[in-house]
Amino acid sequence: MAQRSGGFGWFIIGVAVGAAGVTFGPGAYQKYVQQIPAGGVRVEVSSDYTPGVWRRSARFDVEFSRFKANGQNWDWPMTSPELQLCIREGTEYRKCFGPLDPELAACQGKFKCTTAVIRVPDVPFTVELNEWDDYNKPDPIGSVECDVGQTCKFQLGVVTVRSAAASRAGS
Repeated sequence: MAQRSGGFGWFIIGVAVGAAGVTFGPGAYQKYVQQIPAGGVRVEVSSDYTPGVWRRSARFDVEFSRFKANGQNWDWPMTSPELQLCIREGTEYRKCFGPLDPELAACQGKFKCTTAVIRVPDVPFTVELNEWDDYNKPDPIGSVECDVGQTCKFQLGVVTVRSAAASRAGS
């Protein structure tokens, strides 16, 4: 005849693990799985703010230094950068393009390039450039307030924003 052993003990262990999961699980889930940014995602805006309209299209001529501000390569031991370009309207991120996006395909591995057509706000906006890193936080290249038809300089380079309609007409 088979002998029963430890059934009640395993039940107590199961109850203890369940209680610990209920108590600590939601906080651990938010901390390690959701990774909510510090301070949450709330954006303060003025009372007369209306969300932007993004009807314009532009191409970005990007040129930046071969080295970080500290003189090191962007992606050591590699020397070819993987560009990330983000567009912000006000203080809110609206759209970021990375190494796998077709809009930046012509810019990967280059320090001087022209993007494909990208939608931009109907008002001046911020262009943020980063060197993408698959394993760490992206390295900032620069951030600058700009608009269509302007050439905007930042510490490590320059961005020229050209109207896509004008670039098609000139082709």
